[in-house]
Amino acid sequence: MERSIESAREGPAFLLHVILDRIVDHKFAAIELLEDSLDRMEETMLAAISRFNPSELIRVRRDLVALHKSIFHEREILTKICRKDCPFVSDKEIFHYRDIYDHLSRFFELAETYRDLVTSLMEMYLSLLNNQMTRATQETNATVRRLTFIATIFMPLTLLAGIGGMSEWTMMTGRENWRIAYPAFLSAMVLLGLANYYALHRLEKRRRSQRPSSLG
Repeated sequence: MERSIESAREGPAFLLHVILDRIVDHKFAAIELLEDSLDRMEETMLAAISRFNPSELIRVRRDLVALHKSIFHEREILTKICRKDCPFVSDKEIFHYRDIYDHLSRFFELAETYRDLVTSLMEMYLSLLNNQMTRATQETNATVRRLTFIATIFMPLTLLAGIGGMSEWTMMTGRENWRIAYPAFLSAMVLLGLANYYALHRLEKRRRSQRPSSLG
């Protein structure tokens, strides 16, 4: 406050420089906060994609757009002042305004850099999310493949078990032959299940060995 009173005594041009300098300092603090937010979001994204909230990235992008527009218009005004288009600013105060212009130019470049960084972070988030969905899909496909593998093995066994439980089968074996028929039937089911398992396992192994050659 005392500095503003002293600046007003030195003239309106110097007072305007003090006000603009204070505004630029606040913009620098805002840029530092945005930079910290981007660093924190990048660390969160790389640590655990599930904890990342993309709405925060959109909010930072909106703040950067507003900051970029503000700096752009302020820099245009200072450009006119530094070209001595304003009759109220003498040559003595031009040096101070040029210093503010240099700061705004750097902030303008930083705002553009952070906007590109926001775009890169959004692309990285989509890529990580896509990779996570791909892994989940692969795990689901592997589970379905294992269940299909098991179901395929037991399908003929279920058919034979259904036939073996019919009364006609009991009539065919007879009371005197059940001691031989049922153990033979169970042995046949075990052998059929093992043969089915090894056949499917061999087909799966052959499919995996042919996959790289087909991709090439």
